[in-house]
Amino acid sequence: SAELGLKLENIYIAGHRRYPTHELLEQLKLQYGMPILAISLTEVKSQLENLSWIATAEVDRILPATLHIRIKERIPIAVWQSNKKLALLDQYGDVINTTEIWRYSDLPIVVGGEARFHFQALYEALVPFPTLWKDFKIATRVGERRWNLKFKEGVEVKLPEQGFENAIKLLAELADQGKLFDNNIAYVDLRIGSRMYTKYRSLANND
Repeated sequence: SAELGLKLENIYIAGHRRYPTHELLEQLKLQYGMPILAISLTEVKSQLENLSWIATAEVDRILPATLHIRIKERIPIAVWQSNKKLALLDQYGDVINTTEIWRYSDLPIVVGGEARFHFQALYEALVPFPTLWKDFKIATRVGERRWNLKFKEGVEVKLPEQGFENAIKLLAELADQGKLFDNNIAYVDLRIGSRMYTKYRSLANND
């Protein structure tokens, strides 16, 4: 195919920030002038998606001489803490391998051995409510059944095992009304049906 002019002359890569172009080309072992029909698009895609920071890759061959590669990178959303070890998580609870976790000290922490497998559902429940998400600090998986949340203002929230999405909606309403973070609340217990129990820092009894 190279003798017919079907050889690799152009490589366009879009969507990559974590990896320099030359590093990706070295990983893929692509060389200008090689027969373009000899390049396995499936193999190129697989090689890219095996890199820790890459979530998905699309690879197209445009004859006679061009490869188009579109990359979607993983976005670190939280730090997972398990057995005294730390790792970055994306929104799906998948681990992003990196030794530079210290760069992401502002991200919320997810605690528990199996916590990362349940993180996607928690993330999807929290992120529609910016008031909650921006102040969310720690999520602890309790008994592999439910979550305890802690926010930057020191408020701790005990979520129910079932229907925690509705409990989070209620929290968001309270936060938007200024009744969650600005009311001296120590913790909120939402584990029992539709009832809500709160404890104030300045009061000894639950309200």
